[in-house]
Amino acid sequence: MKHNDLNFRQIEAVVDKLGGKKGIDDLLSGKTKVVKVTSFNVWKTIKIGIYKNVSVLRKALKKTFIKINEWGAKILSDPTFTVSLKEEEIQLMNVSPSELGFRNGATYSNIIAKAKKLGFELCPPEVGPQLRLQYLDQPKNEWLYIAMKPIVGSYGKLGIFGVGHGSESLCLCDNIVSSNYIWYARHRLIFCLPKHGRKNS
Repeated sequence: MKHNDLNFRQIEAVVDKLGGKKGIDDLLSGKTKVVKVTSFNVWKTIKIGIYKNVSVLRKALKKTFIKINEWGAKILSDPTFTVSLKEEEIQLMNVSPSELGFRNGATYSNIIAKAKKLGFELCPPEVGPQLRLQYLDQPKNEWLYIAMKPIVGSYGKLGIFGVGHGSESLCLCDNIVSSNYIWYARHRLIFCLPKHGRKNS
């Protein structure tokens, strides 16, 4: 009897997590997708949509004395780079190719494909500058790269944002993404959790 009671409580807990009857209906109809549970923990939670446009975001970076390299600035200036129209929390995952199973490194496309299988998503591009502004205590010589849809930077090459702390200052830079470039196993890439798991402000 006690064993049955325990099972019933467990079922109740699952139903509650799914959002009751509506949550179960959405799951059965395919509206809600189930992602794989991984052993990775949320690394950091940041907010996007804080600034009403790209110009205000750039001013905030300048005011905070963030160093932006030429290619990072080019991505910020690209018409495809936009900011969220509403304030939203984003949960970030900090992983390396090695932790994803690529002991000898891998191409960007292979890293992204593996991460998506684990339930991670690409970050909105705004995560790059927002993480830079909200991670001012970044340790020296740490470099993080935002897993995002590449944007055309300088010289017409595709790139993604990099957030680093060099010997002199905090930086917002970029890293070129090409089909044959092999990312080292120790590189750190930032992904986000699926949108349905985020909290709106």
